[in-house]
Amino acid sequence: YQRRVRGPGRLAKMEVVLNHIQEHSGADRSQDSLSKLHRFLATPAQQSVLAENAATLRDHLGTIELPAGTLGYGFLLAAEADLLPSELDRQSWFLETAAAYFQKAESAQLLLCGAKVAKICEVFVRVSIRLGRCRQGIRAMQTALEVSRPSTSCLTPAHVGFLQLCIKGQFYHAALPVVEQRIVEVDVTTGIKGRDVLLYFLYSGRVMLALKNFKQACQLFSMGMSVPCKCANAIVLEIHRKHCFAAFLATRAGTGVPQFPDCPHSALRSHCSLYEQFCQLTKTDQWCYSDAIKLLEENQPKLVQHTNWGLAKQCLALMRDRQILAMQKGYKSIPLERFARKQGLSSEAAEAALLRVATRHGTRVKISQHNSMLWFEDEEQGEGENQCYQNRQAELTNTFDTLCRLQQTNARMATNPEHIKAVHLSSPTPGGAAEEIGAVDEEMEPCTQE
Repeated sequence: YQRRVRGPGRLAKMEVVLNHIQEHSGADRSQDSLSKLHRFLATPAQQSVLAENAATLRDHLGTIELPAGTLGYGFLLAAEADLLPSELDRQSWFLETAAAYFQKAESAQLLLCGAKVAKICEVFVRVSIRLGRCRQGIRAMQTALEVSRPSTSCLTPAHVGFLQLCIKGQFYHAALPVVEQRIVEVDVTTGIKGRDVLLYFLYSGRVMLALKNFKQACQLFSMGMSVPCKCANAIVLEIHRKHCFAAFLATRAGTGVPQFPDCPHSALRSHCSLYEQFCQLTKTDQWCYSDAIKLLEENQPKLVQHTNWGLAKQCLALMRDRQILAMQKGYKSIPLERFARKQGLSSEAAEAALLRVATRHGTRVKISQHNSMLWFEDEEQGEGENQCYQNRQAELTNTFDTLCRLQQTNARMATNPEHIKAVHLSSPTPGGAAEEIGAVDEEMEPCTQE
């Protein structure tokens, strides 16, 4: 009665699906048989069968061999991803199964089920981030990227997932080869969507920001802003926000406001007022950044909410460095307290800022511990960066050698001070101790001898 009147049951329908997969995934499979299997599995009726049997798909996947059954395995695993429960063991199983699937899958069959592969990648990335296994998932997404693309210059959803895991896992150098690779194709058969293109440029720019390659980040953000869209997109808004800070850091000076895209994004322009105001302030005055510094410090909670406070702090440090360099041109010496007051910093923070400027920009600064005075020293005329480094290294070496000699003399005097005094005052003899000590004294400066 069940089969004749009401049709095959739920389990019987699932057996039909599995039989089709086994039949068209044998050793003698052809492209035509794989296409028939794809059309069969993609029908709404079979999709509903997979959804109804979501609880048992885990058991059915074990009956399909890889790589022969890559196409059918992908449909079942994508259905499992759609209805993945929140249990920790089930999600861990999914990560392991998906990683093994990408490792053993046949590339030609993956191209037939691009949308399902995109779904698996999306859930894989989301679960990896939720469970804190970003670095463990990077290798699996890299494998998925390599086997699911029609060509090396084609963008796929796996690119986006791979970059996202690298950013979340702070493994930026692993993403660098993918970001630097030339991408000129977008194929809808890979399951890619419009938002994936925008996310690719956003994540690629963030990788370059983390690696301090601000110029390349600006180029990627500019390409992301030029992607045509039918409606306003929050991803474009985030790209523009980061672009404003990256443009300032890339050129070490204000370069103007990056162009905000026109319609349909015009409605989002009000959400970028803070960033565009910063660009205007850094553009109009290249030496005094007091207003720009005040703007960023007052809006710290908003920048933290936008996850852009890290970039803002880099801009603040750069602006303060430029102010110190500008003050060096106007002052030969200045009290530390007055310098800190002009910079709006405490004495400790002012000393740290001076140390940072001296390290990054090669500026010579002296601080007197007696009266807390600052002296800005000019570099010698015609002295290059390498020569400056060599001179400073020589000064450190001479100071260290002098210290070693003093320590040796101190050790000798501690051992037998009367003997050292008697030998030093006696008439010098060739090769004697008096000659050695006299040679040391001749190399020392008068203040050091005293």
